[in-house]
Amino acid sequence: MAAAVLSNSYVDRTGGDEVDLGRVHDRDVAMDAVLDALRSDQPNLADIDEKIGRFITLARGVHRACEVVILEGPAPLSEVAERVTNASSDLSYVMRRLVENAHRGDTTRKAEDTALAAERERTLYQAVKDFRLAASSVIGRAT
Repeated sequence: MAAAVLSNSYVDRTGGDEVDLGRVHDRDVAMDAVLDALRSDQPNLADIDEKIGRFITLARGVHRACEVVILEGPAPLSEVAERVTNASSDLSYVMRRLVENAHRGDTTRKAEDTALAAERERTLYQAVKDFRLAASSVIGRAT
């Protein structure tokens, strides 16, 4: 196998590239900030746009890291990394709709979308938790 998982990083031994999977936490913090800002009755759109920009940047990094694991990693780790990617994508779709509706001043689906975002957030957190457990198992440090 050309790659190994070490701590919070995935290292490709063929090229020496290291992808920091610790960005998952940073992405989660940015996601929470966006969702919190969207819960306001009068959301500050400039603030939301700034927060969503940070979230998108971090999410892209996490997705790239997961892609490396999916393509190069051991099968059990690849499977849970793919679940993280899918859960993140599902949540991002709802977040995007919430932001677009906030910009239009459309609150007709806000309660429904907020509940759906909370559900998808829980799914994502579980997928990340499963990923961390699988990564720990792969490197022989089961928690």
